Amino acid sequence: MAALRDVLPGGVLRRGGVVAVQDRVRAWGEAPSYLALALAAGASAGGAWCGVVGLPAFGIAAASGMGADLSRFLMVDEPGERWAEAVGVLAGAVDLLLVRPPRLPNGEHVRRIGARIRRTARQRGAALVVAGEWPGADLRLRLTESV
Repeated sequence: MAALRDVLPGGVLRRGGVVAVQDRVRAWGEAPSYLALALAAGASAGGAWCGVVGLPAFGIAAASGMGADLSRFLMVDEPGERWAEAVGVLAGAVDLLLVRPPRLPNGEHVRRIGARIRRTARQRGAALVVAGEWPGADLRLRLTESV
């Protein structure tokens, strides 16, 4: 989305990068924040493939209202304890990967998934957008107020 270009370095999500998105205006619950939805909607509207892992209440209607091309989404609603495996598989198939881990990822998950994302960046390239905290994220976005 054009409105988010000003908050992203270079105006784009960097392939191989990890962005942690937090919404302080409301509780996340099962839904992603406006920022996460906007990033995914903007990417898909531009022709990118998007993967969504661990967000059963993704907000298809909201994403569509933001201009998302819903035919370019691959969804793994509730991967449970296999969320990291789902992220690893989709990282090689999509341009943007939106994930909400069931809990703060441990060091092993962070290293393994980070390596996979960086490796795919040399081939196809995926950006990882995490709904919540991610140790060592390249960029952290926080929505602190809404109008």
